[in-house]
Amino acid sequence: MVRRFIYLIIGSAILAAALVVFCRFVFADVQPYMPGEDVALGWRREAAFLTTTLAWLSAEVSVVLSVGLIAYLWKNRASKFRSS
Repeated sequence: MVRRFIYLIIGSAILAAALVVFCRFVFADVQPYMPGEDVALGWRREAAFLTTTLAWLSAEVSVVLSVGLIAYLWKNRASKFRSS
């Protein structure tokens, strides 16, 4: 179980980093909304927003799983000291 936690944490952290790098290189020229812009730029902004959102969610999943792993290991350590 600990190994699965670690794989999930590392995988989601790598996914977050890859999405951030992807967003920085592919959507570097996307600006905030400006009136009178064309449809193609609007689609690029929405794609950049989706990529950024997925990167943040992946980072948050990594943090939540890290907290879960720490709590799991803390509980096991405490139960070992009680039984001794």
